Amino acid sequence: LRLALHLDPEHALALVTLGDIFERLKRTDRAIEVYNRIPKTSPVRPSADVQIGLGLEQLGRGDEAVAHLEALVESRPQDIDALTALGNVLRSRKRWEEAAAVYTRAIERIGTPDRGHWTLFYFRGSAFERAKQWPKAEADLKKALELIPEQQSAGRAQVLNYLGYANRKLGRFDAA
Repeated sequence: LRLALHLDPEHALALVTLGDIFERLKRTDRAIEVYNRIPKTSPVRPSADVQIGLGLEQLGRGDEAVAHLEALVESRPQDIDALTALGNVLRSRKRWEEAAAVYTRAIERIGTPDRGHWTLFYFRGSAFERAKQWPKAEADLKKALELIPEQQSAGRAQVLNYLGYANRKLGRFDAA
């Protein structure tokens, strides 16, 4: 990668790969530096921009992460990845209602959801549950289950577990 970047310092695929390696090495600061070097015109820049926002959150720079991702969403309102990342950062910062609103925007943009969208409903459902909006949370969690019908799916188990704990917390059934 270093040789490729020596020959072409703006080689987008080499930069994104190097950024990914830095992330795996838990060198998020370096990953962000590398992602920022990707040319704005590159087709991989939108993904790099999202990774920058997530990296800022990992570095404990949450306000900066939110501002970065909000700017992305403002400039690319149809970008579901940017919306999802913003929702995830807001959720990690315990800004439940704001996170749910952002996930709602992402869900509205996907049209008819398919199996790959179950996480949006799961994330929004968890945000609604934390915001004490159980009917909305339950509907989203059930929608997530509907999108992942395979009994052996880890995602399905995750959603069922969340539903179980939430129902227990609400006193809907006693633990045996």
